[in-house]
Amino acid sequence: MSLTSNDTTLADKTFVLIMVDPDAPPPQNTSLGQVRHFVSGSLKLSGSLADGATLTNTTPAVSDYITPQPPAGSDPHRYTLMLFVQSSNFTTVTHNFVNASVAPLNFNVTKFAQEVGLGSPI
Repeated sequence: MSLTSNDTTLADKTFVLIMVDPDAPPPQNTSLGQVRHFVSGSLKLSGSLADGATLTNTTPAVSDYITPQPPAGSDPHRYTLMLFVQSSNFTTVTHNFVNASVAPLNFNVTKFAQEVGLGSPI
């Protein structure tokens, strides 16, 4: 994955990438809220932002990738990738919200971003 931007202040930043499905179980009944498919922090850029700098993992994922598997007969799902500038305390507080005992169902990316200080996605 790469990032293209005219914002040169992003060049030295560290990033968090989150993938969610807001349409679980089907889009007509979102009772399970967002499904967390992936959370990875400590991503760094390599290359030119103007040409598309590559995002590179420098640590293991916070939440391993879960393959999208919408129920049979479900309407299409919107699998959404969001990139955030990583907060200074991300690695120390994230485990309170995303860990092996926290199910990927009913994830709320907005609340998570607020709790760990990510701000708005870029």
